[in-house]
Amino acid sequence: MRVRPHRTVWCGLAAGATLTALFATSLTLPASAGPVDRDREALAARKAVDPTAASIPDTWLVQVSGSPSLRGGSRSTAKARQASVQAAAKDSGVSMKVLNSYTRVWNGFSAKVSQAEVGKLRSLPGVTKIYPVYSVKLPDTKAEPDLAYSVPTIGADVARVEGYDGEGIKVGVIDTGIDYNHPDLGGSGTEGNNADFGANAPRVKYGYDFVGDDYDADTDGSEPVPDNYPDDCNGHGTHVAGIIGANGDVANGGVVGVAPAVTFGAYRVFGCDGSADTEVILAAMDRAAADGMDVVNMSLGESFASWPDYPDAAAADALRLAGTIVVAAAGNDGTDGLFAAGSPGVGRSVISVASVENTNQTLNYFTVSPTPGSSDGTVGYIPAEGAQVTPQSGSGTLALGTLADATTENLDGCEPFSGLTGKIVLIQRGTCTFAQKAANAQAAGAVGAVIYNNTTGLLSPTVAGDTEITIPVVFISESDGTAIHDQLAGSTATTLTWSDQTEVVPNDVAGAISDFSSFGPAADLSAVPDVAAPGGNIWSTYPLELNGHANLSGTSMATPHVAGSVALLLQADPRLKGDVTDVRAALQNTSTPIDKLFAYGSEVIDGYYEPTVRQGSGLIHVDKAIAALSSTTVSPGEIDLGDNRSSYTKTKLKITNSGTTTEKYKLSVVNAANVGAAPTTYWYDYKFKKVGSKLSASTITVKPGRTVTVTVSLKQPKLGTGWLYGGWITLTKSDKSKQLVVPFTGMAGDYQKVKTLQDIWDLNSAGTGLEAVYDLPALATSDDLDTIVSSTDPKATFGLSDDSDMPYVLFHFDYPVSDAYFNVYKATSKGKKGSEVFKGHKTFLETGELGRDNAYYSVAFDGKIPFNATTSAGLTVPDGDYVIELRVLKARGSAKKSGDWETWTSPAFTIHRTNG
Repeated sequence: MRVRPHRTVWCGLAAGATLTALFATSLTLPASAGPVDRDREALAARKAVDPTAASIPDTWLVQVSGSPSLRGGSRSTAKARQASVQAAAKDSGVSMKVLNSYTRVWNGFSAKVSQAEVGKLRSLPGVTKIYPVYSVKLPDTKAEPDLAYSVPTIGADVARVEGYDGEGIKVGVIDTGIDYNHPDLGGSGTEGNNADFGANAPRVKYGYDFVGDDYDADTDGSEPVPDNYPDDCNGHGTHVAGIIGANGDVANGGVVGVAPAVTFGAYRVFGCDGSADTEVILAAMDRAAADGMDVVNMSLGESFASWPDYPDAAAADALRLAGTIVVAAAGNDGTDGLFAAGSPGVGRSVISVASVENTNQTLNYFTVSPTPGSSDGTVGYIPAEGAQVTPQSGSGTLALGTLADATTENLDGCEPFSGLTGKIVLIQRGTCTFAQKAANAQAAGAVGAVIYNNTTGLLSPTVAGDTEITIPVVFISESDGTAIHDQLAGSTATTLTWSDQTEVVPNDVAGAISDFSSFGPAADLSAVPDVAAPGGNIWSTYPLELNGHANLSGTSMATPHVAGSVALLLQADPRLKGDVTDVRAALQNTSTPIDKLFAYGSEVIDGYYEPTVRQGSGLIHVDKAIAALSSTTVSPGEIDLGDNRSSYTKTKLKITNSGTTTEKYKLSVVNAANVGAAPTTYWYDYKFKKVGSKLSASTITVKPGRTVTVTVSLKQPKLGTGWLYGGWITLTKSDKSKQLVVPFTGMAGDYQKVKTLQDIWDLNSAGTGLEAVYDLPALATSDDLDTIVSSTDPKATFGLSDDSDMPYVLFHFDYPVSDAYFNVYKATSKGKKGSEVFKGHKTFLETGELGRDNAYYSVAFDGKIPFNATTSAGLTVPDGDYVIELRVLKARGSAKKSGDWETWTSPAFTIHRTNG
């Protein structure tokens, strides 16, 4: 059998889509607001997209009984227990290749074992759990704040004036490596100079390359080729490191990061391109612990892997016991709905980071002649990933694309163009993927493509796909694109001239959560993300061979702002090393909740607070967090309400004054927008209903050196089951000079009452609401939605000769699940569920915990029930008629409660092997 999550990357706004808002009467959105990319063409593309985060075939993480060393265990004992399991596996006939052993942050090993034998391995004494190894994509960079503007936004410039620059703090970057030759990062400026790395180097003193240049976890046969020099040929890790702690010469084009005196550790887990995997990432985390990193930045993760006990999330929790604080990205799946945040950011002792749009952005630009509209002729752009490097000089003729008839405009570029030889084509965002637009332009002979937005803001598109793009492709704003379009439509000959210069322009959506920033919460309803920081349009360091600096965006860029801030906090108070609870609380207490709602990823509505499952506590201010350490803090830093709080739930807040003066505060409650419910894939609806709240005191006085306790009682708003709500307890100083906040998050109703197995929904043909367009779960003849077998179809027959001749179950989880079982039964003469094929042995796959998916999963049945207690070879069903039953245990459900399960049974199908 085979399990494949089918991920879809949505790359544009639905052209012309509108949606009536379904807010409560107190909150009304403009009619133009609507979900991102929910058009039929994009849905059709979903069927052809390969999984972007599938588990790696036959590769597993095997957890062994006993604690890792950071949790009080012994490394030698952990190794001995792993060896015992490996010996037992050999004695049992399991064919297994051990890849890596982990003893510090997690007790277990990674291994190559066939799917057919993993059941036998799971049953061996000493094995506590087995997890799939996921490939981890390098996060998309969405390109949107500039360090010159983002650093002051979080108060890091003020902290530096006060003497905090991160000196003496070691920050590990688990990423694509670091270009340690970069002068902004302490390097000599000479490429390939390995003296710039290591114990005697100025800044990048620790690290290791776990993989080599050519490694890609998604490529069959690609094996890590480690070495001692974690140089960066991709750019992502160098960009992250620059945000954390670059210390360049600004007058000569250099940049300065949040904590410009930190010492770096570079742990390379990605090749020049492609994916890493969790077993390599675990090895890097183990090494970072051994090197004594104070902070570890993880601008990576597996989206939708939202259970906090997945190995890399659990390992991140263990790192705090080594005195290391892990800061991780919330993810870049904001347009893919709720429960999208993933591991390791969902770890219980991890600081998870959302992205905020900055005030200004630095962009490369080209010029247009004659000048369109009232502009000055300069047009800032973001270069597309996966395209040819953008020229720094030279000119070309701009043109509008037409369809094959050469008369009708091909505005969105989703159909083949005609007659673009030697021209640069202007294309509008929407309807299909950027890759398709670029491929169509290239096929028509274009020498470049300029894509303009169809809403506010800028993003960084990717044109990577089946067709290699060998022309430059750039992305510009809606206003610039419209002005150029109107000029071209008026038959004015227009020339584009490339430039090597940059310009600073205002950000249209400044101060809002970035549309790409992922929604939480974690699968167990714990709060994710925790805080927010600038992540849209950051101009930071880049490898010297890739022009030295670049503008990138994503929660990958927000995360190092927080990692650098944590370094400053640890410098300010070394007693906080490893104390993620107090560090996180200091950042949360002093955050500013964001009252700009990026509704449906298309329009910013001022005056309404973004849900806490999107922004956490709000925008951090590290200068205020440092000041709070010697004045007033509140614990806990956040309140997880869980589900079904139909009566008041009490939480005791402790307000501690470490300062020298008495402080007085007024307490109140601020509500965020509610978001949900099903289908969570579309976070389709917002409401604005208030929590029930009772405070034991409306004002408090805290004397120096004292702690005051306040009881906060909260009750869920009047919302339907599955809705997510949140807000903040605010403590405002009597003279309004300071405000402290404590975010809270919860789910209305009973988590076990939500419907987990859901259809796939999309906009209806009128664009006014949602409809179910694929009825799931379903039996299918392949993993393609187009091959679903209707219950009214004749009984499907499978020969099981190969992957194309097997029954598939296609299913969509609208919420995370605690477990899922796939059982096979004989079919009755009426096509219903009959008896077990083999008494006591019916399950051919048990998944364990799974996150919500943003598209659908597929499971193929090869006619075999894997290893069981009576036969080491497994069981093979004979030819005949069967049904498959899918049983799902809902998140946090009890296996003993029938109401916590959902069950679906397939139509009957026939197995008839033609090869005898």
